[in-house]
Amino acid sequence: MTRLLARVMLLLCGLTSAGVLVAQAQPADNRAVLPLLVDAACTAPCFLGIRPGITLADEAIALLEGHDWVQNIEIRYSDFRQHANTFWGYVYWEWKPQSPLWEATPAYQLARHTAFLRIRDGLVSEIAFSTTLPLGDVVLGLGEAGQYLLAAPNRYGPPPYAITHNFYFPQAGLVTSSVSLCPALNPDWRQATTVTLRDAAFMDSYTSVATARQISMSAQRSQVRAWCR
Repeated sequence: MTRLLARVMLLLCGLTSAGVLVAQAQPADNRAVLPLLVDAACTAPCFLGIRPGITLADEAIALLEGHDWVQNIEIRYSDFRQHANTFWGYVYWEWKPQSPLWEATPAYQLARHTAFLRIRDGLVSEIAFSTTLPLGDVVLGLGEAGQYLLAAPNRYGPPPYAITHNFYFPQAGLVTSSVSLCPALNPDWRQATTVTLRDAAFMDSYTSVATARQISMSAQRSQVRAWCR
């Protein structure tokens, strides 16, 4: 674990607004993360055979129902009793105990659920899930060019405010996130991770905006430090 923490701290120090190439010489446990998060059987972004922006709602539900890692599927549509592919809404699920993505109680999860699909006009528009894989293993294991973004704290409610640390991997259509509390400005590399997959159009839009902004990591930290007060 000490080795992992040292490597990911070096990684964070090297991140810039233009992106960073994640270290290529990775131990076997980091490399093993990649096939858990990126489905090689279909074109990215893809997870459990589901592709945001392409997979129909009923197709996605069938894939979840047939998967060995998934249980307790809960469907919440906004136009109840109509055909699945006309729906807007969410499909929630939990991980089975034998899932390699879920090995302990996470430090952070998505509301009361561990995973969901967002459905828009009959298509999956977003996949989001919590995993107990440590953030450091996930970031190193992806092994692609990525970009770090320190988000503004959520200042609703009393302090300490939550800060989100996002790592964007446009080639995989994937964002990994973790949460710290003001005034902690560094990610906790041992923390459980939230993973979000969005369609290619969303990631292309994000990349264009991020490239235009060109905000350095030091500038991000200065902004967030001020917002934490």
